Amino acid sequence: MKAKNLLKSILIIMLAIVAATSATACSSDGSNIGDDKETEKQLDIYIVSGQSNAVGFSRWGDSKKEYKDVYYLGYGEGTEPLDYAFMINVQSGLGVNGNCFGPEMGMAAYLSEQYKNDETTDVAIVKFGWGGRTLWDYFLSYTSVNENLGSKTNCRDFCDEDDAMYCAPGYWYLIKTVRKAVQKATGMGYTKVNFVSVCWMQGENDALLPQSQKVYDRLLKNFMKDLRFDLNAENLPFIIGQIKIPQYDSQGNISQDNVDGQAAIIAQQKKVVTEDDYATLVDTSDLTMEEPNNIWHYDKESMLTLGTRFAAEAYKFKNK
Repeated sequence: MKAKNLLKSILIIMLAIVAATSATACSSDGSNIGDDKETEKQLDIYIVSGQSNAVGFSRWGDSKKEYKDVYYLGYGEGTEPLDYAFMINVQSGLGVNGNCFGPEMGMAAYLSEQYKNDETTDVAIVKFGWGGRTLWDYFLSYTSVNENLGSKTNCRDFCDEDDAMYCAPGYWYLIKTVRKAVQKATGMGYTKVNFVSVCWMQGENDALLPQSQKVYDRLLKNFMKDLRFDLNAENLPFIIGQIKIPQYDSQGNISQDNVDGQAAIIAQQKKVVTEDDYATLVDTSDLTMEEPNNIWHYDKESMLTLGTRFAAEAYKFKNK
């Protein structure tokens, strides 16, 4: 009798062990982890860079808005590289101050819809902008330096454990900000990080420099070439925002210099995208500024539209 009870007890213990093992082999939704590998999580990154209309000087207003399914890494306006990385949700107030915003809000609205059913890929916007800076000097990349294009006044040797180059600070800071963002993403467990596009809103100040007007296309081509190389993304798409600058002087009179400068830069922007299969131009001719006191920067609705257009064009390249 004792032997029979002992055998019964042993059988109960063995069944309990089998049941416990089976329970730990299943995920919370009942799927068997042993049969299916855990799905890899990817992060799609959309880079935003350029001058003040990339930084964001457009006023949002009193209400707050946040996109919890689109992440953000970077500065509003950076005068140095991102030396730490944080990841937050895209929200109002990521511009030059807590009441201003840039293209990221319109982009987030569009991308939130496109990615809402994607269970394997998250989306983030990485931004580095620097108001009032030109490709002629502050964003000058090393190929332009080597070709004796632009001004080397602000260029210097930059070096860290990953890179060494002689270029202007804006180019270096952009590279370092993107690298830090990728480092943050991989540290959070993303198994793959994809650069979807660069949304480039820049050229307004180059339109005011006659010397830059003559070679802007070469400066931009070199910038694109170098950035693609440094990010190891040979066919990285560039979505270029067509510039729009005030056509009047402070007395309200037509400024022929501004008219001619804008036309010169736009013509070269169009030339660049025509010659590059992975670049396109976003029209801004119908967008409006925050007149009369903020005539260099888009008003709220126009900035939202600009962001939407950036994202829509970038997403087309993702699906090619």
